Amino acid sequence: MNKKVIYLFLALALPGLFFLFLKFYGHNQFDIPVYFEKGVPKELSACGLNSNTQYFLPDSVLKAIGWNNEIALITVGTSENDHKELTRLLKELKLAGLRIFSLDSIQVGRLKQWKSCVFFLKEPWKLVLIDSQKRIRGYYVLDSREELERLEVELEILLRKY
Repeated sequence: MNKKVIYLFLALALPGLFFLFLKFYGHNQFDIPVYFEKGVPKELSACGLNSNTQYFLPDSVLKAIGWNNEIALITVGTSENDHKELTRLLKELKLAGLRIFSLDSIQVGRLKQWKSCVFFLKEPWKLVLIDSQKRIRGYYVLDSREELERLEVELEILLRKY
C-alpha cells in the first residue's frame, strides 16, 4: 500500500513541478523568418537580380509609397472586403506603429514590375510584411483565416521585438 501512495504522489507531483519550473524559468521566444537573406534566387526574380547578400527593398520604391522606416503591410490586388477584414484585425489587436500601404492605385505597368521584381509576389499572396530595416518578413493570403491568424501572431512578435 505504501508503494502505491508513493507512486501516485510522484505521478501527480512530477508533472506539476515540471510545469511550474517551465512556467517560471522557461522563455518562449519565436522568430519570424527574414526572406532572401542569401539573395534572391534566379528562378524567383524575373528582373535579373542575382546577389549573394541580404535583399533589401529599394529606397526608390519605399519613398514612392511613403514608407518612413516603420513596420508596414503592403497590399496588392486586394478587394474592399479584404481591406475591411485587415482593418478589423488591426483594430482588434490595437497595434501601434503599423502602417498599411496599398499599391492598387499605382499604374498597371509599374505595379506589375514591382510585384515581380521588388516584392516577388505570386498568386495567391496579396500582402507583404516588411520590417523597419527594409526586409521582407512575410507573405500572406487574405482569403484564408489561418493566414490572418499567422499574420496576427507574426505582427505581435515583430512589434514586440522592434
